[in-house]
Amino acid sequence: MIINIDNEIRKIENILLKYAFKQARRFFLASDLDSNAEDLVQSTYEKFFRRFQGKDSEIEELIINNVFDRYLKVSIRHKAYDERDKQNHEPIYMTEEPREDEDGEFEDQVVNIQDNTPHQDKSLYFKQMLKILVSVLSEEEEDMCLLKGKGLTFDEISVKLNINSNTLRTKMTAIRLKGNEKVDIDW
Repeated sequence: MIINIDNEIRKIENILLKYAFKQARRFFLASDLDSNAEDLVQSTYEKFFRRFQGKDSEIEELIINNVFDRYLKVSIRHKAYDERDKQNHEPIYMTEEPREDEDGEFEDQVVNIQDNTPHQDKSLYFKQMLKILVSVLSEEEEDMCLLKGKGLTFDEISVKLNINSNTLRTKMTAIRLKGNEKVDIDW
């Protein structure tokens, strides 16, 4: 049985756009919900076709087993989650007008927000966590932590390391739990 993949995509395109719109609203993505929905669907298609490039039989199997739309919906939900995560960790843009200090110079508002007194226990916690993780982690787990520490999203890390993004999330949670088991500091 020969399946036309383009026709199958056209059949579910409106369903996917509605679903992406709901996910953009659910995760409070900034900007216009319609454009966010279109971006989510577009990036999901790109990721899907990159993953299944040259594997038409696997795509046909997804369609025959009626899991094609569910697969894309899960990808859309994860992309929306990653976008929200990325959006919530971007630097805060200052909207206030610059203020002059007593010398007539403008104050840097970002400096005023920073906490220049490091929390002693927190610093100790992270040093212990790093020491433990370096001794316990595999090479792949170290790579995941380094890339996440550089600010990459789960999707970006999964592409670089050729790991499913859901598997990556699970492994990152396991890493965090490993560290928390070994370090006992009360805040």
